[in-house]
Amino acid sequence: MQSKISIKKIQEQGYTTKKNHAGLGLANIAKIEDKYAEMSISYNVKDNWFDFYLVIDTEGD
Repeated sequence: MQSKISIKKIQEQGYTTKKNHAGLGLANIAKIEDKYAEMSISYNVKDNWFDFYLVIDTEGD
């Protein structure tokens, strides 16, 4: 297991730490965030775990 999680690395298409997985999920989320201004993502890394926060601003609707 890697000693440190790289937020940039986990967003790369094809990167995974799981056996037999494709590494597409977080890469796809990053692409969607780039496309929609009302969406924001933040990551927090602590003790070799990461939290992922997705916020969609619906105030303008």
